[in-house]
Amino acid sequence: MDITATPAPSSSRGTEVANLLAQLRQDRSTLDAHCVEIAERMLPRDRYAFFNQMNIEGSKRTDMILDATAAKGLERFGAAMESLLTPRGSTWHSLTQNDPKLKKILRVQNLRGDKQGETQRQSG
Repeated sequence: MDITATPAPSSSRGTEVANLLAQLRQDRSTLDAHCVEIAERMLPRDRYAFFNQMNIEGSKRTDMILDATAAKGLERFGAAMESLLTPRGSTWHSLTQNDPKLKKILRVQNLRGDKQGETQRQSG
């Protein structure tokens, strides 16, 4: 029984992926620079959280802000988006199952926690 060693995979695929990653990083660097510049003016306290920059203790962070209009607008926009995406007075997530066999199981109906499951439990 002769066991032959399989040849090691060529590193050309790894090199190709590494080169692609380098190219994608280079392509995105301009966008990242613009985003950092916007964050410096709109929300300087959080600009370090998104772009892998180090927060230097004691550094001036608000020197780029002209007034509070952008920061207030950003907070209001965030509140508006939150109220539209996750309204307080209604259900915005639910569980469903596609398998008809699962729909008949009482424990699965209890997991759903919606009105349909409650009506099926009461009538059944």
